[in-house]
Order: sequence, then C-alpha cells, then structure tokens
Amino acid sequence: MAQNTRDNESGPTDGDDLIGCTAIDPTGSKIGKIADVVRDPESGRARWAVIDLGLLKAAHYAPLGEAYRSATDELVLDLDRRIIASAPKAGSNHELTPQLAAELDRYYDHA
Repeated sequence: MAQNTRDNESGPTDGDDLIGCTAIDPTGSKIGKIADVVRDPESGRARWAVIDLGLLKAAHYAPLGEAYRSATDELVLDLDRRIIASAPKAGSNHELTPQLAAELDRYYDHA
C-alpha cells in the first residue's frame, strides 16, 4: 500500500520530474516505469504518462489527472496495471494526435 495519506502527497508538477519514476497502483503494487510525459497540446499541462511495463512489454498511456506522488517519491496512479496494459499502446515518438487523444479519452472513460 502507498505509505502515507493522500493529504500529505503532492501532485505531479510540470511532468519532466516524473520521467524515470516508478508508477504504482493505490495498493502499492508496481505498474512500471514512466518513460515519458505527454502534454496537452492546448494547455501545455502534463496529461498522459507513457508507462514502460517491463521487458518485452509495450509501453502504454496512462492519465495523470488523478495521479499523485507518494512519500517514497513513486507516482500513484488510480488504476490497476491490467487496465493500463490494455490501454492504447504508445508509439515510438509518443506524439499525441487528436485521434489518439480521443481514443485515450474513450478508453479511460470506460475503464
């Protein structure tokens, strides 16, 4: 389980500090490593994390909207690893096209 209460944790900042961070679920189980952060093209805010799920696994997008940093500096995502593993895969350039943004919104709205 994540080691402290959400009241004592901080939300992601501009996103660059998240790259290389371990992503965990609310129970503290490891999801993967953050390989990149993708910003919303209109607002410039960090919107999606590209999560590397491990050796021989494709990277997938996960939303940063409800994410927060734990006391141990891990990023807590309010999602199960299986949901992220079934999400749209991240391409090699991690470019967020309008079509991909719509696909991700649809997927996570129904997850």
